[in-house]
Amino acid sequence: WVDPLRPEMLTFERIFFFALGIAAVVSIGLFLYFTKLSPYRSEEVAEERKFTIQAVLIGSAAVLLGGFTYWITDAKVISGLWSDRFTLAPMFGVSILTVTVFDWFIRHPARRNAALSALFVVGLCGQILNTYAYRENWKQQVDFLTELTWRAPALRVGTTVLTPVMPYAYNAEYGVAYSLNVVYADQLVDHQVPYWYLSALNHQGTKIEDYQKDLDIRDRVRNITFNGSTSSSLVFKYTPDEGCLRLLTDADYYSPDLTQDERNLLPISNPKQIIDTGAADHTLPKDVFRFELRPTWCYYYEKADLARQQEDWQRVMDIWSASQALGYRPNSGMEYLPFIEAAAHLGDWSEAERMTIDGAKQKTASIEPLLCDRWQYLANSVPATDDGLAVFDRVRAALPCP
Repeated sequence: WVDPLRPEMLTFERIFFFALGIAAVVSIGLFLYFTKLSPYRSEEVAEERKFTIQAVLIGSAAVLLGGFTYWITDAKVISGLWSDRFTLAPMFGVSILTVTVFDWFIRHPARRNAALSALFVVGLCGQILNTYAYRENWKQQVDFLTELTWRAPALRVGTTVLTPVMPYAYNAEYGVAYSLNVVYADQLVDHQVPYWYLSALNHQGTKIEDYQKDLDIRDRVRNITFNGSTSSSLVFKYTPDEGCLRLLTDADYYSPDLTQDERNLLPISNPKQIIDTGAADHTLPKDVFRFELRPTWCYYYEKADLARQQEDWQRVMDIWSASQALGYRPNSGMEYLPFIEAAAHLGDWSEAERMTIDGAKQKTASIEPLLCDRWQYLANSVPATDDGLAVFDRVRAALPCP
């Protein structure tokens, strides 16, 4: 009842107005229905009601018996990701007591009917908005896993997928881990899964001893076990409101959207855990996920980043041309990087300059240190012509770089 009244729930999305419209219709209907059932009677007319005593006794008993099994096992309703399910059993009794309180304190039938109608409607709005939230969350899960398969078509056995924090709500880490195995695992052997997921910042010093290579990562959920290593990990950043899923490496150290804690994860991100040749590409099983995410800009970005890992520079630029022909544009300056590097490796220094100054620099604030670092890498690794050296000097001056 309280959730729909929270300020953050008062949005201007279509679902909010849909729920509001349904609430208005139902509220009026219930008020008229209740009024017909109990026509107006003067408040001076007193009647002895057995209902109040009976309702209090039955409601109290239902609350006590419904919560008894949780109380004797010391289960906490307010702690834990799924603990609110413990309120389902006592809910029957709470509903009876709530109606009794309204009936006791609001003697005027019309006002009581209005109050009960409003209470019912608030609960209905909560259910609609909650259903919508889970629907959107499911779409986000599909989006995360789809983008992951675009970037990592196949994974080596023993890979741990890490993100700094949970990629989406209403889920536990083992739920994400199970999803990875549904998508990537060809078979399971003796309850040991080949892939796992952890929200890394929650586990330093526990499941992840430290953010250094060659340290064991072990986890167990009931009879499911996983054995991996920090050297067999992939670190991703997933913030769908800001851009595409990104595989993080040491090259992202100066990325402006990373915190220092997130930068500490970079040494254990190993792109070689991605099998980019000779293995069948994995996709989301349709019998589980029901629908596929249609290619968007993120599809082209993920495929370009994969081609960058393979150093297939011409393919990176072909992907850029295909995406531009469809009208797609990068969401952030960091998403220009595969194309900047590809243009430079192919000797198209002017295009690399344009993407840097007119693209990445304009798209994301405070990205200059990252761009300077990447251009220094290009200066050290790509043989430059006289034109390339001139472009390099102009870019360093425009950013500017120290």
